[in-house]
Amino acid sequence: MLRFEVADLNQVIKAAGRASDLYDDLRVRGGLGPADQVLPLSCFAITDAWTKEALAAGTRYTSCYVTEARVLLAAGFPLWPTEVFDDDVPDPRNEVHYDLLVAYGPNLPLAELAGGTKSERSAARAALTPRFLRLLEVLGAPEPVRG
Repeated sequence: MLRFEVADLNQVIKAAGRASDLYDDLRVRGGLGPADQVLPLSCFAITDAWTKEALAAGTRYTSCYVTEARVLLAAGFPLWPTEVFDDDVPDPRNEVHYDLLVAYGPNLPLAELAGGTKSERSAARAALTPRFLRLLEVLGAPEPVRG
């Protein structure tokens, strides 16, 4: 599995929080309860046709994290096959696109992450940071996309 670089962890946490609402229909199909929330991150399966260079083509990414799916699953990070659309146009990489669930459950501080006061948003990010740091630990060191 390939996950592109994570430059600013706060921005990654905020983006995952914004994406959470898009998973209403997928939660139950993914084995979670209707009250569960998710914090997803996009990632891709590397195949003979979809190398890390092919996956990065047309993007600004210069590095990525690569690890085996079984390592992510064993560490408690579910992977859901999903699709991505840009202006209603399917991404050509959809055949190898997955969402990795960094955190899931009924008590994620998503409301605080999305709104509330500056201190509430900061506290929500702080509460979620350990799970994202655990993912980075599992992913290991980033590697260059090209060369």
